[in-house]
Amino acid sequence: MTKYVAGGRGWLSDAAAESLGRIDSAFGSLIPTTSLGRTWAEQNTAYQLYKSGRGPLALPPGQSVHEAGNAADYGNRAWAWLGSQHGLGWNGARANGFGWRRTVSSEQWHYEYDKNRDLAYAQQMLGITVDGIDGPRTQAALRAYQERNGLTVDGKFGGQTRGHMDAHGASAGGQWPAREKYGHDHVVAVQDRLKRLGYDIGESDGKDGPKTQAAVRDFQSKNGLDVDGIAGPATSNKLDEVLAPKVVGRNATARQTVEIQKFLATKGYSLGQYGADGDYGADTTAAVIAYQKAEGLNPDGIWGELTDARAFPPATTPPIEEWPVNGRNATTRPTADIQRLVGADPDSVYGPDTSRKVAAWQQANGLDPDGIWGPASDAKGFPGVALPDAPADPTADPLYGKKTPTYPGASWADVSPNKSVRTEDVDYFVIHHAADTSTLTAQRRRFMTANDRNVSPNWLIGADGSVSEIVPPDDYRAWTTGAFDHKAVTVETQNTSGDPAWGISEASHEAIARLVAWAAERYDFPIDRTHVIGHREVPGQATACPGPSMNLDRIVELAQDYAKGEPAPDTVAVERSWLQSVLDRLKHLLGGAQ
Repeated sequence: MTKYVAGGRGWLSDAAAESLGRIDSAFGSLIPTTSLGRTWAEQNTAYQLYKSGRGPLALPPGQSVHEAGNAADYGNRAWAWLGSQHGLGWNGARANGFGWRRTVSSEQWHYEYDKNRDLAYAQQMLGITVDGIDGPRTQAALRAYQERNGLTVDGKFGGQTRGHMDAHGASAGGQWPAREKYGHDHVVAVQDRLKRLGYDIGESDGKDGPKTQAAVRDFQSKNGLDVDGIAGPATSNKLDEVLAPKVVGRNATARQTVEIQKFLATKGYSLGQYGADGDYGADTTAAVIAYQKAEGLNPDGIWGELTDARAFPPATTPPIEEWPVNGRNATTRPTADIQRLVGADPDSVYGPDTSRKVAAWQQANGLDPDGIWGPASDAKGFPGVALPDAPADPTADPLYGKKTPTYPGASWADVSPNKSVRTEDVDYFVIHHAADTSTLTAQRRRFMTANDRNVSPNWLIGADGSVSEIVPPDDYRAWTTGAFDHKAVTVETQNTSGDPAWGISEASHEAIARLVAWAAERYDFPIDRTHVIGHREVPGQATACPGPSMNLDRIVELAQDYAKGEPAPDTVAVERSWLQSVLDRLKHLLGGAQ
């Protein structure tokens, strides 16, 4: 199998492409390459150039490692970093740790990949720092892994160890892989839920050893998940789904489940071993039925309007708008930090799953389990750790209400709260699609508030070619792709159709290209496919954004023309000319008939 690598640099075999991604991370940006995988025809061209004396050494087609996607020619800015920075030999000492080795002493650029030499792969599996350096820490981790798995214990990464890691996936890493990756509290929560499903795994100790991993593998196989024995976010979410009540609408009011449970507990009804955990499951349903019977109500187990009116006078029943999905964080603590602490998926969305886990954490720490992260929870969870200085109210921002855009071509401008101070030079232009066909007004409104994911681009591109400036690019980075935003400017693009095409208009392509040309001049980066990339090409991103209809190569070509002062082609005129030529030929074939 092969895959394309980030930055439009070409393709490699799966293992080599993954290794190149690790090199990008260690290098600090997309490492320059000049040639990666080649087709038979491309290898033949290289060979003919070599034979004619117009190109470097190249083997005949059918004989080159390039054709298998296991060779790379690196740009000259990468040579020192790959080979001689630490003075460890001519054949690419640092690259060796990532599985790459120079095989031709006269060619500083040519490296070939051997997956059984990819020490960085082993480090990633073992959950230690990925640097490709064969030091004492790595050797000790390898020896421990080999001993645990019945392999030859030599602290070296070779074919036997690689084969075992390939066969067992990420679970081949440390002794407790989920704990190492997601933390003690996350594993405890997983173990608790596995035991509720009947798995015999012993104590919920936060250590996902053989029993826990076996239970996770069984659960994953029965629920259509990737089977690796590690309970990550997907497994955790599926556990929640399986344990959720199967009857839709058990709580038919806007009352929080945890509030209902606390009320039932005060009336002496048993909620089982998990108490007021925010989960409207079998124990809560049984308690509701018992309460309804005692009050002469229909014992259906559903907390509807009549049950709610009996338990809580109507004047105290909160309207549904008082229980929003967002706004559960009454402090300005970043939601992702809270989620990591309570064992939720750190996706920065304070939704029902996070609220439930916060309630469980609060109960375990002697706090009111209301699912809201307020000052008391913050003081308990982060003692002595100051809250961020950034104001929660966007109107407190000194740039709030700014109407003069940085980009002269913007027709609308303001300043979103979803931003932070830029700390690095801009070297990249990252293109996203909004995955949304709603109006520009609606999309602007979303990006101008602390929305469901706290994201905003520097610019929003309309299907009509209009440009709205959301975050001023000179002083601030917009929040779209994590830490990479520090060295990039970004756009979101309105779609003209939904899944699977996710259409992008010609006017949007041209508007983005003009913006690229302007940004490249302002921030001094080249207009090419290394520096103008899609969201999916950012290192570490797993996404299809900006969708199949976004033509990144065309945007670069147009931007290069704009940078030279050349106008965009008149697309309509070209289409009319082509159509007229077709009509003329039809008339000729029909003997001049109209």
